[in-house]
Amino acid sequence: MVRARGMALAHLSEHPELGGGERREVFLSHLDSKTRTLIEKGISAERWYAEHHHLSAYNAVVATLGLDTDEKVFRFFFESQRDVLISSKRTSFHTLSAVLAQTPVRWRRGHDTGHLSVGQRSETGVRAILRDHPYAEDRVFRLVVLGGIAALVSDIVTVEEATAERAGPQRAKLTLNWARRRTSSAGA
Repeated sequence: MVRARGMALAHLSEHPELGGGERREVFLSHLDSKTRTLIEKGISAERWYAEHHHLSAYNAVVATLGLDTDEKVFRFFFESQRDVLISSKRTSFHTLSAVLAQTPVRWRRGHDTGHLSVGQRSETGVRAILRDHPYAEDRVFRLVVLGGIAALVSDIVTVEEATAERAGPQRAKLTLNWARRRTSSAGA
């Protein structure tokens, strides 16, 4: 079984844009029945959950909020993950090199399947590869993973372009292009 820590599920289940009332019911109605039951019972950020629950929640967010372009999906999950990083104080790296070096480690801490590697780096961007993950072929999942990478580097660079492409069976190519914010944190 493909599993991931519950931090994303916990955050999404309490996200202000999916708040109470009618919008909350719409969000819940887009979830598969097992994921809905989990969310209604409450999610622990540190517990491991089958990753199909995460995918169900991601797709429910997209449907509920009408995120009809890759850019809108990417931006929502980028901002959401950046908020989680800021609120949990998990942004302790000060150089781009350190952040990029830690990205695969962070993946392994939160996922028991797949490998995320940071490959080609330049002054204006990076390409990462997600491989050996059954959801790497899913458009929304790729954009969520790319949003997470962007959230990690957002204190140092301004993301200008993001693309998440299927790169074969269980494989995705994730590309960020950016502009530097601070020259003192160049460290690349």
